[in-house]
Amino acid sequence: MDDEATLLATLPVEYAEPTPAQAARLASWGVHTVGELTALTAAGLTRRLGREGRELWDRARGGEPRPLRRHAPAACFQAAAEYEAGVETLPALLPPLQRHIERLALELQAAGLAAGGLELELRLEDAPSHRAHLRLPAPTASATPLQRALETHLNGLRTAAPVRGWSLRVEAERAPVRQQDFLSGGLRDPHAFTETLARVAALVGADRVGTPVLTDTHRPDAAVLGPPPGLLEDAPATTAGAIGLPLRRFRPPLPARLTFTPASGRPAHVWTERFAGPVAEARGPWCASGDWWEPGRAWARVEWDVALAGGGLYRLLGEREAWFVEGEYD
Repeated sequence: MDDEATLLATLPVEYAEPTPAQAARLASWGVHTVGELTALTAAGLTRRLGREGRELWDRARGGEPRPLRRHAPAACFQAAAEYEAGVETLPALLPPLQRHIERLALELQAAGLAAGGLELELRLEDAPSHRAHLRLPAPTASATPLQRALETHLNGLRTAAPVRGWSLRVEAERAPVRQQDFLSGGLRDPHAFTETLARVAALVGADRVGTPVLTDTHRPDAAVLGPPPGLLEDAPATTAGAIGLPLRRFRPPLPARLTFTPASGRPAHVWTERFAGPVAEARGPWCASGDWWEPGRAWARVEWDVALAGGGLYRLLGEREAWFVEGEYD
């Protein structure tokens, strides 16, 4: 037996008949021989490659051959129910849905899989069915995040007719194995974060919740709300240094009154509710405009950087025939 084990250990890993995906994964781990494969634990290989990984490990150990390869049908994790009388209130659907979620979570855990999303269909009386795809921020096999996602969706839902039946399907996938990073700034509980976003969207409207995305324009502060990410990742570190002095912007900008030198047209004196004084030095003007070809969206602005005689370096903004102090330089 020792000679047989020694012989098997020196063979290339291809003798264990891995699939192309398994072979690529093993090569990335630095596993090239049968001996290196069998040195891994069966539990660890099963957790990363599933039941096929355990079968691969058994073949590499020289287990008994199985001339009959049994065919396992694709796992399907779903539940459904029908009602003789229509359900008038959606909260009444929560208890049966939560019980089925607990069962599906146990089936996922037994199969070594996780839920990446939920597909819910509500069949209505004399009305089109309501279908929803609930994408989870991170794969999970725990029943609690799945129940929260369903509860949040149903609490913000209004149907046109009573519910005669429903069906629920879990999108199963293999949970990624990630190494914990003590310096990571990611979310500790992405499911709770996503649930909070959904509740806020139900209160203020889905069009008012999202991630700011800059628009393709030179107009300052021009941004729109994009869909929020399912899972926040750590932002890559940037090495570019700051250009120029930091500007502490006033929000909203301070209304101001200005006087200008007649000969040069440069700012001579600035008055605001917080400060006032003569201008010792001024740089500018810097003019910008855009969207003049779209009615109602045209914009134009003039900027000056001024240093007051009593101290302080500020940015002046001229817009719509009015002047403001946009911010103060450090």
